[in-house]
Amino acid sequence: MTKLDDMVLYGAALTTGAALMWNGCLSSNAQSQQRQLTPTVALARLCISEAGWDCFASGDGLAIHEVISRGSERQGIRYTSYARAYAQRLFGARPHDVPRLRWVGQINEACDEPADWPTVITSRRRDGTIQVSPHAPWSAYRAQCQQVMATAAEISGLSVENVSEWSICSQPVHDWGGHMDRARAERIGLVPVDCLPSTAERTHNDFYCRPSLDVGCVEVVRD
Repeated sequence: MTKLDDMVLYGAALTTGAALMWNGCLSSNAQSQQRQLTPTVALARLCISEAGWDCFASGDGLAIHEVISRGSERQGIRYTSYARAYAQRLFGARPHDVPRLRWVGQINEACDEPADWPTVITSRRRDGTIQVSPHAPWSAYRAQCQQVMATAAEISGLSVENVSEWSICSQPVHDWGGHMDRARAERIGLVPVDCLPSTAERTHNDFYCRPSLDVGCVEVVRD
């Protein structure tokens, strides 16, 4: 394990850092956005970014909430602060060039059209040429956004104090990542956890328990 207290798996890449490391270096614009961020919006953005519009149906949203809830309680900071530290690019604390993160990071509780909502879709054909086609308008997705936001409002209120009543995971979860992160997760000692939603075969993401934070993880390894 890394000597840093928080080694986190975020989306397509692993990022490292303590949960408070960004606090003193945010731009005034990022600080303003942080003040406006609520747990509902933070969870909705994370959910959509990591697993698309069906992120709660797949179970990812609930497991992601557990990760953020445990982290914020462990660090003694706000839910939104830990979410921002965990997914720094999504919440504007780190620069990025991923268009999808721009518009997802602009979603608000009213589900207004994000400023960077795409107008075209570009794809590469087999012959190497680029195809450009119109992207569906935001109005085609607004209802989905509203549903995600409504579910996020319910789930963000669930407390880690009674996590055993609502968690879908067999062990405590402290991190998540995609298939491209599995080798590194294994290398740094994270333990895969089964998270089985009732509405889907499995979550889109992998979820992990960190042995340094829970002795139960070690028991899983020994089994």
